[in-house]
Amino acid sequence: MNLSSLWAQDLPIVKNSIAFSYDQLQLPIDEGMGLLGGNYLFAVGNHGYSGLGVYGAVKGQRGGFFTGGLALGWRKGFLKNYFFDVNAFAGGGGGGGAPQGGGLMLRTAFEAGINAKQNSLGLGISYVGFPNGDISSRQISINYRYSFEAYHFSGWPDKLSDNNRWLTRLYRQALAKKSQFALQLTRYFPKDSLGRSGKSLDKQLDILGIHWRNEIARNAWFEFETGGAMLGNIDGFAQVFSGLSYEYKLSQGVYTHLGFLVGAAGGGDVNTGGGIVYRTFGGLGYRFNSAWSLLSQLAWTAALERQFKAPTVLLNLVYHYRRLSPAPLLTGNKALFNESISWHRYRIRSGFQRYSYYRGAGRKSSTQKNIDVNLVNLKLDSFVNNRVYVTGHALGAVTGKAGGYAVGLLGAGYQLNAYFSGELLLGVAGGGGIAVGSGQIVQPMINGHLPLSERWALEASLGYIRAMSDSLSAVVTNIALAYRFQSPTVE
Repeated sequence: MNLSSLWAQDLPIVKNSIAFSYDQLQLPIDEGMGLLGGNYLFAVGNHGYSGLGVYGAVKGQRGGFFTGGLALGWRKGFLKNYFFDVNAFAGGGGGGGAPQGGGLMLRTAFEAGINAKQNSLGLGISYVGFPNGDISSRQISINYRYSFEAYHFSGWPDKLSDNNRWLTRLYRQALAKKSQFALQLTRYFPKDSLGRSGKSLDKQLDILGIHWRNEIARNAWFEFETGGAMLGNIDGFAQVFSGLSYEYKLSQGVYTHLGFLVGAAGGGDVNTGGGIVYRTFGGLGYRFNSAWSLLSQLAWTAALERQFKAPTVLLNLVYHYRRLSPAPLLTGNKALFNESISWHRYRIRSGFQRYSYYRGAGRKSSTQKNIDVNLVNLKLDSFVNNRVYVTGHALGAVTGKAGGYAVGLLGAGYQLNAYFSGELLLGVAGGGGIAVGSGQIVQPMINGHLPLSERWALEASLGYIRAMSDSLSAVVTNIALAYRFQSPTVE
């Protein structure tokens, strides 16, 4: 047991981790595809874990291939510094013209390796398959994991006293760390770039996405972002980046932000080769108050392979907050004594969604009939108060001859009571031959909830999806399992 566990042994501390893997898949006709995976994992019991994962092509000729879904596994140490790990992933997606069929992806892996403090490195044997497609590959996998401790307060207590009992220890034993969450608009101006079709990319490309930053040292930040096409007739284009940045305060309210990101991107007619893309950027921000700022950036974005490169302009609406994490005995954050700790509710919902009962042509091809499309979905909710919440949804097709179709939604919801809620969602979608035009969609939903415990609930939903610039118009049904928890933050 380490110092932080000894110091706060009665606080609910769990060990979370960020894990990466690399698989070199063998596709039909002797084609190779490098698949990079990233997972955010939560400890379950002494040796189990579960979490959220995303995989993207980074080598070969399938740039724009992405899948997202759920991961679970079991890890056990042996001898002193070694481990054995067995894990599985199930999700949906595709793209890049890969033979993914309906889009359902399954991955299993058996791994072993060495631990070094918070880091671990290992090798394993993995299997990646698309049951209703033509991808089935076994290979050697490489994996890396970074582990850290975090507070985890499960459930939504009804009584304020249930939270107040934690406050004294949090004031003495928690360390406040800066974080930022941003709604991001990105505009690419392609320069001397050719699309997959061989035609020149001569129109600006607009991307809607989200961006998260976490301070890892004074003025130094770790960054993660994801987004999808909104304008430019490149529906199906998606991107995921991570990297490092430096932020420095210039004057009261004004700050500068510089950094470098690398990730995977592609889809639509954008040719990124194997999929690896990098971005260098710099920008200026202005803080309106302690919580909100506006950040504008100029950047250069380019694929390591093929023909995509573009001057880039980004605009970020940034929310600043400070989250609490366990602090070792000798580094308690005494500054918290003069500040206010508040509790915020969160919810993770995961399940399946279906498009059916179309009002018009749901496919781009006039020869393809409207058939039901089933998608795997992940929803993350952050509550402003006990009723109003903001929500983000990520979905990928798994059946319905729509492999490669992916959706990203942002919106607001209202929790009427323990049993009903409603949401209005806007976002981007593309791929899989679905008729979404430039990619903008709107989707209102009504949700019914069946509480199973303070932590868990079942959800059934009914809604409607409409493409703003094409003919997709269909009834949406959804079933999901919801997990509820809360987290303390510093005001």
